[in-house]
Amino acid sequence: MLASQIWVQRGWHRSFAELMALAGWRAQPGRPPTDVERGVRTIFLFIAAYAFAFWVFQAQTYLALSLDWRGLGLALLAPLYIAAGLTARRWRTEYTWPLYTAGYALTAVGAMLAFEDEALFIYVLVLNAVVYAVSALIFSQPFWLYLTTVLAPVIGLLILNRIGRLEPVWAAPLLMALAFIYFGVGRLIERRRPTAGGLAPFALPFLAPAYLLSAVALAAASGERGLALAIYLSGVVFYALSAWAYRETLFLYPAVWLSAVPYFLVVTRLPLEARWQGLAWLPLIALSLALGRGVFHRRRLAAEGFARALLHPAMPFYLLAYALSLSVLVLFQRDALALTLAALAVSALYFFSGVLFRRPAWFFPALLAAHLALLAGLAIKASGGALYQISVPFHALTWLIALTGYALYRLTPGAAPADPAPAVVQAAAPVSPKARWLAQFRSGSAEERKAALAHLEVLGEVELF
Repeated sequence: MLASQIWVQRGWHRSFAELMALAGWRAQPGRPPTDVERGVRTIFLFIAAYAFAFWVFQAQTYLALSLDWRGLGLALLAPLYIAAGLTARRWRTEYTWPLYTAGYALTAVGAMLAFEDEALFIYVLVLNAVVYAVSALIFSQPFWLYLTTVLAPVIGLLILNRIGRLEPVWAAPLLMALAFIYFGVGRLIERRRPTAGGLAPFALPFLAPAYLLSAVALAAASGERGLALAIYLSGVVFYALSAWAYRETLFLYPAVWLSAVPYFLVVTRLPLEARWQGLAWLPLIALSLALGRGVFHRRRLAAEGFARALLHPAMPFYLLAYALSLSVLVLFQRDALALTLAALAVSALYFFSGVLFRRPAWFFPALLAAHLALLAGLAIKASGGALYQISVPFHALTWLIALTGYALYRLTPGAAPADPAPAVVQAAAPVSPKARWLAQFRSGSAEERKAALAHLEVLGEVELF
């Protein structure tokens, strides 16, 4: 076959030339051959390359080698084919096609044949991973790096299974360690080979599996408390490093939200009764709110809508804080005293949020939580009276809220509208607030009448009280 290939290349193989002419692939002076013609002219080299691999397989069978060892032999033959292709490209590029295709096909065939023997299968995968990594370096193609980075954790898990340690306590740290290694290598490649407007092509084969391995490690560690504490803390560090390296809010979400898991695991180890464990969320809520407002809230939230606001760096901290505030109420719903304290704490949090963000809308959930605290407080030592009797404390709370609102209104600068009457007339004949709002209600516009009616209702309640 090799002799036939040489004759074809020299132009001495007249029968092959006539076959080519019969197929319509006659070489014409001044026209370069097409890729199809070049491929057809290497048909004898294709046959020779694949026939030699088949001959090696048959020779191993004749020597009574097992199928696993024959797979290892073909895997060892694969890098020799690739090396031969690198040598053959010095003469013609098309000579490399049969050798490369046969070499990389042998890596897959060798792995499949060696699958039954775990030790030999590991050796073959290690050899294949090295071949793919060297191929990426030689051909400058990042595709081969994907194969190497995917094979590395598979090899690690197979080794753990080989030594009888394929357990979450071993597998999860291994996968998380590989995630950190891949992330470090990817960042190093990005620094060495920076590209404008995106990730470096050779960094992506490391970075993409890194995040996949971190997610698998977190899932594998979820069944054991001690292991979950270490792995989830590592996950927080991993995603925090990612957020710092790429300045992306997207990585802050897992970094912030995963922190709740180790915090909860630490709380469950404290000598606290189950009904009080929910109150232990309050320090984390306060810390999240403080970090979001004090450290990450350096620019204003986008006013275009909630979707744009999610991209703000402080938003992961705010969402965690307020989601945990709701969970506190859910955890305490079976204990009246605990629910009372939790509702009071949540109400104070929402009142503080309204003042902190200068958003009066936070006062609505704060007041709702205050009413819930009163209702839960009445259930601490229930007297067994009629149900309508609880309206008395709620009526007092309503008056307290109304008076507080009116006091804030009177104390807020610029809250009351300016009197349109001249200053001289005001000094001569002062007008009471009720008369002023009545005048506005009678002669004002629709919006002014609504505002006047609201103020008149408050003044009426104050007089009645």
